[in-house]
Order: sequence, then C-alpha cells, then structure tokens
Amino acid sequence: MMNYFSDFLKPKVYIYISNKLLALILMGSLILGVSSFYLGIYATPPDFQQGENYRIIYIHVTGAWLSLALYSLVALFSLIYLINKHVLFYLIAKVNALIGIQFSLITLVTGSLWGRPTWGSFWVWDARLTSVLILFFLYLGYFVIDSAHEIRIKAMNYSSILAILGFINIPIIRYSVNWWNTLHQSSSVTQTYITLDLCIFVPILLCFIGLVGYSISIFFLEIRKNIILHRIEMYYFT
Repeated sequence: MMNYFSDFLKPKVYIYISNKLLALILMGSLILGVSSFYLGIYATPPDFQQGENYRIIYIHVTGAWLSLALYSLVALFSLIYLINKHVLFYLIAKVNALIGIQFSLITLVTGSLWGRPTWGSFWVWDARLTSVLILFFLYLGYFVIDSAHEIRIKAMNYSSILAILGFINIPIIRYSVNWWNTLHQSSSVTQTYITLDLCIFVPILLCFIGLVGYSISIFFLEIRKNIILHRIEMYYFT
C-alpha cells in the first residue's frame, strides 16, 4: 500500500494519472451541475415562507460544506507536512486552501444575499456568520504568511502551524447554532437526520457532488501547474 502511495508522489506518475481522470471528472461534474441547476430552479416549487429566495441555498449550503471540508484537508496535510517534511504535502494543503477560500467567500456572499430579505440586513454578528468570517480570514492568513517570508521553509512551517491551530474553528462553525442562541437556522442535514424535503435535498446533493468534482479538477490542474513550474525553475536556474 505504501509503495503505491509513494509512487503516486512521483511527479511523472501523478501527471499521468491526473491526465486520465481529469476529463472524466470534469464531464461528470458538468452533468451533475446542470442537473442540479435544472432541478433546483425549474423542478422544485417556491418555498411557502421564503418564496424564490430560498433557492440560493443550493450554492450557499454546498459552498459552506466544501469550505469546511477543504479547510479540514488543509489542516490535515499541513500536519502531515510538518511530520514528513515532503514538499508535495504542503503543496496539496496550499491548493486545497486556494479552492477553499473561494468557497468560503461564496458562502459569505450568498449568505448575505439570503439574509437581506430574510433578516432585513446583509450582515449580523451572528455566531455562525462570525465563525465563517473567521474561517475566511484563516484562509487569507494562510496565504499572507506563505508569501510573507523569503525563506520558503519558514513560510511553509508557519502557515502550516496556522492551518492546524485554526482547525479549532471548524467544530465551532459546525455546532455554533447549537451552542448559542443565533439567528441562523439549525443544520438541516446531519449524520443522523435530514429535515429537508427530497425535492430540495436531491438538487443540493447533486450540486455538492458536482462541486466536489470541480474542486478535484482544479486540484489536479493546480498541482500539475506547480510541478511544471518547478521543473522549469530547476531547468533554468540550476
């Protein structure tokens, strides 16, 4: 098992595998994205309380799930990097952070757009909203530290430490609606129950899987780009 994993860490093997999977994953995510768009916009009726405004949850909820999941991966691979010191683990963490910060921003923006007609304000200092904003700043801080130090080893070490320490915010986001009295509604999907109607849950699930496919595609492309840039740098500057 470890032999297969160590082989995957080889740039040539990685590029070969990603070339084989990339088109398939992109096609699958496109099909799922179009399907969820059709079901979410045209096939489901308006909500009896929120009207058409509720449809923003398809991108808001899935974006929130992915921003949390990707940060968890950033923290995990940062820890592995600090233990193993293999640069590829840091690169994996950094690419996940690059994708995750996009979804955290999408979560904040769509949440604000949903909050204006629902709460009467684009922003309130609610426990859930504030903790998600902190998540965005943790992502941002990761990249600030990564680019702040000229010595790459220090930059990678410090940003990895921040990612690991920042992981404490993930359970705070997850359980904030249970721990504090907040305006934000409680989670509709957990490990034990789903309160959403199937006509709403199915498009959300399809959108989530489609965005996972999109994230994997971006991940493959970013890792491959960094490998190629590293090879160019090694060729011209050594």
